[in-house]
Amino acid sequence: MNSLYDPQQQTYRYRPRGMNDGTLPYGPYPEVTGYEELEDGTLKLYVEAVWERRMNDRVVSSELVVRLLADGSFQYVSNHVTSFDEALAFSWYEPRLTEEEWQYYYGDS
Repeated sequence: MNSLYDPQQQTYRYRPRGMNDGTLPYGPYPEVTGYEELEDGTLKLYVEAVWERRMNDRVVSSELVVRLLADGSFQYVSNHVTSFDEALAFSWYEPRLTEEEWQYYYGDS
């Protein structure tokens, strides 16, 4: 995983994917199909990835847990993949660029 975590702010760096850091369009996209409020105040979202081009409405299922914050934002807690369709080639997934690769393609701009 090529995400950068800042322990002081308890956040991950957000960096959008670019032309050299992405995949083909029309891949699976997530849909929240339900949620549950947990005893500790967090929300567990039930997520299913829909892949229209493959006509599969549940290619990946996961449980995403977030904590709602007072300012209206949320804090990521966890994400657990509960199932996926092994018959499909996961050609849609492309790992994020490393820091060195990002600098090569995009620099600091």
